Amino acid sequence: MIAVRRTLLLLLVSSAGAQAQQELSVSCAPERPERGAVVTCSARLEPSSVSFRVVERRAAAGGHSLVEQPGDYVPARSEARWSGPAVLDTEVTFVAEAAGRTLQGSASFVVRPRAWSPPAPAKRSLPWAWGSAARYGKAPRLSPSSTADEPIPATGALVELDLSLRPPRWAVASEGPNARWAFATEPPPPMGARALLHPALAEGSDFALLQHGDLSLPTARLWPRCRRADLAPLRERLLSSVGAGQEGSAADSQLAAAIRSLAGAREELAALEGLHAWLPAPAKFTAALRAATDELLDLAAAGARRAPMVKLPCSLRYPN
Repeated sequence: MIAVRRTLLLLLVSSAGAQAQQELSVSCAPERPERGAVVTCSARLEPSSVSFRVVERRAAAGGHSLVEQPGDYVPARSEARWSGPAVLDTEVTFVAEAAGRTLQGSASFVVRPRAWSPPAPAKRSLPWAWGSAARYGKAPRLSPSSTADEPIPATGALVELDLSLRPPRWAVASEGPNARWAFATEPPPPMGARALLHPALAEGSDFALLQHGDLSLPTARLWPRCRRADLAPLRERLLSSVGAGQEGSAADSQLAAAIRSLAGAREELAALEGLHAWLPAPAKFTAALRAATDELLDLAAAGARRAPMVKLPCSLRYPN
């Protein structure tokens, strides 16, 4: 939509019989406001030696029309103004009366999207916590590797990357040409992220007490049994593979993969930034923001969905 300005001419007959050409000049500034910035549309009579009254002002945007009849009196050499947040491309029309005649003028403005950055986690090294036993069960299930130093997949059974993202705040424009339009007022906050470890890997758990390194089994030389002391380095490897622990910023971690996915989420981020609604029902607009935010969250989760690989140089013992 290209910003334009149109005017309607009015011929006034002076007392001396000469004709003076008058026009209602309408303009919007800035012509290309950023979404959420204040835009002001003004109407003035030119030449400005005659006063006028604003009979009506209209704004057409997104298939809806806002009509107001302020009846404001505008003295000579002054202008009428209509200001408020810019939400979407809009055409504005003023209708005025001057010297017993009616005239009108129009202008438009084009809204520029805001430059939002992907809501990557604020910290590159994540915090971690123990997952709940109700979610993970009493003991993990992980097959030993065929050799002691071969990497094995540590799927969600041992550790997982837990991501969360809150929708952006929103508001309804209360004045100006885009009054009654709802829009997101700020970007979503940084994505929340943490690592969740299987609670059976905690020191002192029933599962940990089973790991006593029994060397009497026939397979002990191929896959030695784990001891309780082996769980600590295993936990650190698991946390590092997700993006937590001492080496949480590793480029091959699940967190790094999620951040890379977010960096390419241009369409999803643009859809969230430009979301708007006319006379919104709060619950419906909140749900729309939540859905658009979940698109970003799903993209990050998909990027980090691969199973991290860790080395387990021993065989875990499971309860009977």
